[in-house]
Amino acid sequence: MKGGSVTVQDRRAVPWRKSSHSGTDENNECCEVALLGEAVLVRDSTRSGGPVLTFTPEMWRTALATLATRHGGGRP
Repeated sequence: MKGGSVTVQDRRAVPWRKSSHSGTDENNECCEVALLGEAVLVRDSTRSGGPVLTFTPEMWRTALATLATRHGGGRP
């Protein structure tokens, strides 16, 4: 990762994790998450070569907490 941007090499080098709730069907839309140093990377699982969002760990925790609150869930 150079200067805060994620390179193509970075994307290929990190192990991406997909939610166990997403299933295995190709039509399932889900996001994938990877850790790269102090960055949390998020991408669309149906477009692995597409854009990647980059969060700090604190920003990611806040995003998950906000989503859980808005969707009536407990812990993300």
